[in-house]
Amino acid sequence: MLWPESDPEKTGALLYTTVYHVRSVLKLFKDHFALKKQDDGYILLTEHVLIDTVKWEKAIKRLLPLSASNLGECIHKMKLFEQPYLERSGYDWAEHEQYRLELLWTKTAIQIASQLWKEEQYTEAEGWFIRLSQRAPYHEETYHFWMQMCRETGQEKKSKPFIDYGKKRWKKNMECWLVGVLQQKKINRDPVILMGANPMNFLPAIKRNANKRFDDNTLK
Repeated sequence: MLWPESDPEKTGALLYTTVYHVRSVLKLFKDHFALKKQDDGYILLTEHVLIDTVKWEKAIKRLLPLSASNLGECIHKMKLFEQPYLERSGYDWAEHEQYRLELLWTKTAIQIASQLWKEEQYTEAEGWFIRLSQRAPYHEETYHFWMQMCRETGQEKKSKPFIDYGKKRWKKNMECWLVGVLQQKKINRDPVILMGANPMNFLPAIKRNANKRFDDNTLK
């Protein structure tokens, strides 16, 4: 995970050296952090430490399900999470936590947009749907809500740009996922095998291939 391209026999020494340096740094904050060995790994113990993502998640879950009375507070809390968790870090180990928090953000954003629409704040609701289509283009429920609301107000034509955008992003995501499957797992092209694969296992490969063109050369 930390040194995927290194010789497995040398990674043990690299780990011990890294742990030594980390502990040296943590001594400056000994009242708050401690790195302890546990079973076959290490655990970071914290005391009197505020973790922003944990605080945000608790605040959002406390406000759900959303209502007119707490709409303003929820919008304020959502502004504290403008970008996906460790989006630019490139850490493979953070992918699952990023995915989990993004699902919570998406679920909450949909409820905000829906509540705003119910209160006939159409411009504000549309703004949230734009954020959703850009940040979570793969989330089918986003487009379902948007089409439903456009129908209810007789504005079906407004849904088309969002649907077209979503189709393009979805196609690109699926192409990158397929490339990741074929490259990382080296499986054959049997569609049954591909359907049984978990896309979350191939996120690192998806990142590497996100900007590649999907054509016959990619599959060779």
